[in-house]
Amino acid sequence: MHYLRFNAKHFFSRKGQSLIEILLAVTVGGILLVGVVSLINIVLQSGRQNVFFQNAALLNQDMMDKVRSYAERQWYCDTETTCGLYNLSKTPDIHSVQEVSGILEAVLGALVSDLGDGVMYATSFVLQNVCRDDTTDVITINLGPSQICSGNETEDPSTQFVTVITGWTFGGQQSSLSLSSYVTRSKNRVFHQTNWDANGGSQDYFPGNPRDDVNDQYWYADPGAFDFTTSGELKLKL
Repeated sequence: MHYLRFNAKHFFSRKGQSLIEILLAVTVGGILLVGVVSLINIVLQSGRQNVFFQNAALLNQDMMDKVRSYAERQWYCDTETTCGLYNLSKTPDIHSVQEVSGILEAVLGALVSDLGDGVMYATSFVLQNVCRDDTTDVITINLGPSQICSGNETEDPSTQFVTVITGWTFGGQQSSLSLSSYVTRSKNRVFHQTNWDANGGSQDYFPGNPRDDVNDQYWYADPGAFDFTTSGELKLKL
């Protein structure tokens, strides 16, 4: 006959060992869970930041397009300091082009946008004059505050270096994205022609524009060949 022996010491020892294993497993699982949750949070944060950067890129491009449109409409004027792109104060002053009464106007300060993604975007741009080499006509430097061109360089009054910046804050962290490009004067009125009479026409040339002073060519028409007595009409006399 065989008898079963009950070893109490061995039994309780194994029970205690199983409890320790459970506690270790729970601890390790908790550590892993915290790591997984942190990783998920990082992925979600990264995903949101990607959305913010995409929106900022769109806002930058939109502002750059507005700057180009504003430059085509008004590059320079003689009497005011804010009526043309070239007249605006340079870096570090920030500007933005905004629609005012249906017309794009440059204003001091940033344009704030709410795209419904939980953050506010501030978009602005800064301007820098540029220098060109007197021999090659290649841009050599974008001028910073108080900088001037060197002896073999000349400031180009028909080119501006534009840097658009969009900034936002999320989770206490400030981020920004920039876009830079050269903007040149084109399709602008070089001078204001008041009428077709050589005696009354304007000769207000913008500095830096080529003019044929030798042949005195101001591109006026012969006043005797046109009938401009009616406002808004120009008739060729045959």
